[in-house]
Amino acid sequence: MKLLSRGVIGGALLASAIVANAATFATFADPTIGQGTPTPLFNLDNTANTLTGGYTGISLVTAATTYSGVTLTMNAVATSQVVPGFYNLGAGTVVFSNGSDPDILTINFGSGTLSDNGFGASDFKGNGVVFSGSAVTQSLADEAFGFSFANPTPTRTGVSYTAAFTSSATPVPEPAAIAVLGLGMVGMIRRRNRK
Repeated sequence: MKLLSRGVIGGALLASAIVANAATFATFADPTIGQGTPTPLFNLDNTANTLTGGYTGISLVTAATTYSGVTLTMNAVATSQVVPGFYNLGAGTVVFSNGSDPDILTINFGSGTLSDNGFGASDFKGNGVVFSGSAVTQSLADEAFGFSFANPTPTRTGVSYTAAFTSSATPVPEPAAIAVLGLGMVGMIRRRNRK
């Protein structure tokens, strides 16, 4: 029994060590680089108190593949200015799709923040993030994303931005893999105790 509990504890520790490494999940560079007049990806509307996003022509890079001709869509997300240049955001969804895959990556977030300092280092980050879609091929934990805004351009009701994107997540080993690791640990401990 003592041997079995050591194996289970060892397997759990090994699994937690495996789970502890977040990695880049998906990313894209600002698709407007090199355009004479950049087309904005996001619009902050200070009259409607919303942030919206949309753009077609992104190359979305994941660990498994690069998707071309991707459309980013984000319907209006409520904004609330905390202090000048800093906003709290409500819940929202960002969808990446293309002609052959309507759901490459969907990002649901419970809330977010937008910092707009006016110097080109503005960003939008989500909290309570969950990834889904065809690019998600295994269980994930600690999903996170961020858009780095650039090229702020005043509009009639606020400001528009171009953006680059990055996201990360921690792959979660499947229960069967953890069980195999635990059994392997039990076997190693047994072998060691026999000597």
